[in-house]
Amino acid sequence: MCNYYRHVYASCGHTRLVFAEHCKAGARVQRPCKQRTVWQTIEVSGDCRPCGGTEDELAD
Repeated sequence: MCNYYRHVYASCGHTRLVFAEHCKAGARVQRPCKQRTVWQTIEVSGDCRPCGGTEDELAD
């Protein structure tokens, strides 16, 4: 299973996975495998691009 960072947007709660590290099988072919493991969850402050949500809207 390849490792991914999970980014969680504080403004809206949306999440996105960002590739971090290959597993042994994925490293051989230099492509991520199809099984994902969340290595670390990171809270992202700032605007969420997919929904356009902003931190200012969260405060209202």
